[in-house]
Amino acid sequence: MNFQDKYIGIVGLGKSGYWSAKLAKSLDYNVFISTTKLDSQGITMLEAMSCGLLVSSIDNSSKKEFIIDMKTGILGETPKQLADKILEVTSDQNLFENITLSGRKSMEEIDVKITCKEELDILKKIANKK
Repeated sequence: MNFQDKYIGIVGLGKSGYWSAKLAKSLDYNVFISTTKLDSQGITMLEAMSCGLLVSSIDNSSKKEFIIDMKTGILGETPKQLADKILEVTSDQNLFENITLSGRKSMEEIDVKITCKEELDILKKIANKK
């Protein structure tokens, strides 16, 4: 992916991160960057991942529960490290497509129906042990 002729667009969070991510995708922005140090789960980040954007974030709190570095998204310890990884991934079309597809698929796996069934199965196993 060649970003030499691209520019950076900033999309505000508004009331729903989902719509921000959808807007970013529709405007042909392919990278979602989350540099917050306070947002532990990052619903906006998850919505961006579900829209097929390349999600990149500062590695803090629970981000590793959702982003596997260089597999489903990008994690960096510093903004410089994050920027370097974004440049690496966006310079390799195959790597970019593999990461964004894996990120999208990982969001499908946390579908409420699947998650509830898994949690009920665990609770049944626990109940049967007593």
